[in-house]
Amino acid sequence: MSLRSGARMQVLLACADSSLKAGILRSLRVRIDRIVHYASVYDKVMRAKRRETRERRKSTFAKVMAAVVRYGSGGTVRCHAWYRRMERVGSGSVSAVASVHEMAEGAEIVWESCVGDMNVYVTHDGHGVSLRSVLEMEILNYEQGAPTKGSRVEPSGRKVAAAVPMVDCKITKEVEDATGEAPCRKPQAKYNVKVTFDSRQISKTKAQTEVMLLLIPDGVDGQEYCQSAMRIRTVLVYTGKDGKEQLQANMERVLQDIEDVRARGLRYSQENDAYLGQDPGAELKPGDRQVAVEFLMPADMCALFGLFGHGGGRDPHECFCTHCHCKLNERHRPFSLVRLEKDSTVGDVCRQHGLKVQTFWALNAGNDPSGQFGSEELTDASLFKKTKPEPLCSQPAATSQEAPSTSQATVGEKR
Repeated sequence: MSLRSGARMQVLLACADSSLKAGILRSLRVRIDRIVHYASVYDKVMRAKRRETRERRKSTFAKVMAAVVRYGSGGTVRCHAWYRRMERVGSGSVSAVASVHEMAEGAEIVWESCVGDMNVYVTHDGHGVSLRSVLEMEILNYEQGAPTKGSRVEPSGRKVAAAVPMVDCKITKEVEDATGEAPCRKPQAKYNVKVTFDSRQISKTKAQTEVMLLLIPDGVDGQEYCQSAMRIRTVLVYTGKDGKEQLQANMERVLQDIEDVRARGLRYSQENDAYLGQDPGAELKPGDRQVAVEFLMPADMCALFGLFGHGGGRDPHECFCTHCHCKLNERHRPFSLVRLEKDSTVGDVCRQHGLKVQTFWALNAGNDPSGQFGSEELTDASLFKKTKPEPLCSQPAATSQEAPSTSQATVGEKR
């Protein structure tokens, strides 16, 4: 009804007497009853919808998801409250987004779960979580998840990686029993794990060091899985740089966990459908399996110096190399002469000094069929320049560490 027709109707009703008004209302009664019924049904539906939205928003799952998304996106609490207020104003109904207090309750639930399952501990300058627990949960998360989406090619020809969800959709044992769907990823007998750490400057006077791990499964799906930074898990954070003293004071528990997992592995329990809390040394039940883990630890030279405790140009013992104890003045002389204390076989000598048989024959007999050295590297002059000089003594062929041998045999040891 337009404004003009509405005005005419008001004038007509004002000029009509009571009997005419009653007749008009009687003729519109069915229409009025229909409008009232529609309004009543609409109010009932909207009240039920608001009640359902409010109950869903106050569920534990919604609170936890709100906390995860909020802290994962990096937004502030003020922005969250502003977005929630705009949603209420725009929709005219209750907000489906958790409130600030409900989000705080979700964060508290996550924190209590982490403290209980991941064994949060305090270090000298920070805090960390059990590397074994994190790895057990991460491997189960991988095995229960759907396959990783591959990269897509845009019309312009640019290759774009698929977005990684903040929370993976999992197929648990209950879902498998209910729907008959099996986990999409096949379990593996061995996993590769990269553990790395580095420091960053967070202010003019303070630095922060973070220790992270990344699961690297085998196969094409494993390659796609580990390409996103969303797959990196932090196991230790402390205030300070990655120097020798601070690394050895804070990373002791991490190194112990790495050695324990490397030696004992992990165990999957089919009964509990979990890795977490399972003893790898216990007897395997039907359906259980043992999983091996191999660790890789890439880092910059400064971090490796602190981890191994030696290396660099300022090393007090002049051991500049991180991977061996070679002195600074011996870096161009990788060979040394050693004298055998008793007669021995070539194989025993090679095992004792960590040499391959081919390398032994190449250095001592000049026979290099495998081509390890160049044509000019096995000459007397070249070997003399690359061999550590012997100290002055009655028998120059013997080293200061080993006594002269009656067999007069020498071995070239490659560092």
